[in-house]
Amino acid sequence: MKKYCAAVVILALAACSESEATSVISADGTTEYEVSGTGDDNRVRMSDAEGNEAVVTVGSDASGELDLPDGYALYPGAEVESSTTFNGSQGSGVMVTFAADAPPQELVEYYRKQATSAGVEIDTDARTGEERMIAGEGPGGLSFSLQTSPGGSGSTGILVIAQ
Repeated sequence: MKKYCAAVVILALAACSESEATSVISADGTTEYEVSGTGDDNRVRMSDAEGNEAVVTVGSDASGELDLPDGYALYPGAEVESSTTFNGSQGSGVMVTFAADAPPQELVEYYRKQATSAGVEIDTDARTGEERMIAGEGPGGLSFSLQTSPGGSGSTGILVIAQ
């Protein structure tokens, strides 16, 4: 998982380039990185010899890369700021950061319905001021979490769904 955290650094470097591919050799093995994009629009694809892959997309293309599991949909009118998809020997999933013209509580209820319909039992419901977080697990190792906080004229959110 550490090697995928490098995506943030690579995205920062990618802001200057149009396309670049490289390999990084570490104690965990070799990881292939492909970076493409210009300015604020960037995409990083990372893969290793074990078949694990992660794709991080930031900017105007982030919503095009978004592939939520069946039964889940982005909040209507929400703008995707970044999306990450991952597939590998330990599972697959998606993480999306978005902004929506709705209060945190409205986002929580919207995603709670979707999670419950997918068989997720919400076992965490936390509040800190206006910030909210719900999380739970479902059938077959399904994991769900949503974090929201006020931002701009509405809210920002981070949605993670993995299996």
